[in-house]
Amino acid sequence: MRINQDLRIKSGRTGLELVPYGAHHVEKYHKWMEDEELRRLTGSERLSLVEEFEMQKKWSEDEDKLTFILLQNHSENQQQEMENMIGDVNLFIDWSENSAEVKIMLAEPNARGKGWAHEAVSLMLSYALNNFPLTDFYAKIKGDNVVSQNLFEKKLGFVFESRSEVFDESTFKLSGQNLEIFKKYLENTDAKILPYP
Repeated sequence: MRINQDLRIKSGRTGLELVPYGAHHVEKYHKWMEDEELRRLTGSERLSLVEEFEMQKKWSEDEDKLTFILLQNHSENQQQEMENMIGDVNLFIDWSENSAEVKIMLAEPNARGKGWAHEAVSLMLSYALNNFPLTDFYAKIKGDNVVSQNLFEKKLGFVFESRSEVFDESTFKLSGQNLEIFKKYLENTDAKILPYP
C-alpha cells in the first residue's frame, strides 16, 4: 500500500522493526517461500522469482494490502535489512466492511518463541487502528497450527468464529468489546512511527 512506503514502525520494548516490503527484500522472501511447510501454513502458492518481484510491486500499489517485513534489529542499510529479516506481517483490508484479515509469518526458525509474533501483530493493529476506520479483524489459521491459534486466541483476544473443513482452517475474530480491551492494551505499547528508509 502506498501509504506505508515511507514509514517504519519500531517497538521501543523489543527493538523489532516493521519496514515496507521492498524489492530488495524479495530474494530472501522468495527463498523462505520455497519451503513447502511455510507455504502450507500461510496458504501461499509457489512462485518463481520473477513472479515474486511482480507480486511485491503489485502489493506496494494495492489500496487494500498493507505489508511489512519484520526486522529483528535496527538496520542502517539494505544489506543489514536482508540479514535481519525474520518474517512479515500483513493486513488484507475490506474497505466495504471496515474489516481486515491479519497474517503473520516468522520464517526464520530461530526467531520463533521469543514473542516477536505477538509484538508484530500488536504494532500492526496499533498502526491500523490509528490510521484506518477498521472495526473488525480476522485471522484464518490452519487446523494444526496450535502456536498461531494460541497467539491470536489466548494472547491477543481474538475469539473463535468458524471452522472450514474444506480448507482445514479456523477463523478467529477481534471486534466489539474484545477490540476495546485490546485498544486499552495498545495504549501501553511503545511504538514509534519513523521515516523510512
